[in-house]
Amino acid sequence: MTNETKRKALGGMTTFVIAIFLIAIALAAFYFFGLTPGEA
Repeated sequence: MTNETKRKALGGMTTFVIAIFLIAIALAAFYFFGLTPGEA
C-alpha cells in the first residue's frame, strides 16, 4: 500500500467512526428525552 492509499483509508475510517458516534449520541438523546418527558 502506498501512503496515498493509507491516507484515504484512514480518512474514510475516521469519517465512519464519527458518523457512528454522532448517531449513537442522537439515539441516546432521543431515548433520554423521549422516555423521561416529565423531567426534561
